[in-house]
Amino acid sequence: MEGKINLIKMGGITLIELLVAVAIVGIVSMFAIPSYSSTIALANKHETISYLLTLQIKQERYWLSEGKYSGLSGLPAPNIDGVTLTYSESKNGNYSIVASLSFLDKSNPCRLLTITPYENLPHGCWGR
Repeated sequence: MEGKINLIKMGGITLIELLVAVAIVGIVSMFAIPSYSSTIALANKHETISYLLTLQIKQERYWLSEGKYSGLSGLPAPNIDGVTLTYSESKNGNYSIVASLSFLDKSNPCRLLTITPYENLPHGCWGR
């Protein structure tokens, strides 16, 4: 056994393997991040719709007991990031609450959601 040389095998990864791994992570995140962002925006939109429908129910209950609608100060504030409310009252005592969803694209028709005693606008934004 005198003629044998002991070779020490080094462990680890090469630079090429590291670059391939980084490229794969980059490609996967290129698809995952926009999908995640749109899922969060959709969840916030549905949370806003639920909140507005709750306000509408509270307004109707208030009207049944008081004979008029409550002002915005009598209603619970939204706890949703990127949502601002605008409340307006008409001369005949009706109300309109508009929720502006800043996390949606400006071209999105559901960016402004409106509730009144009679309807929810835009009509196509309140379903699934």
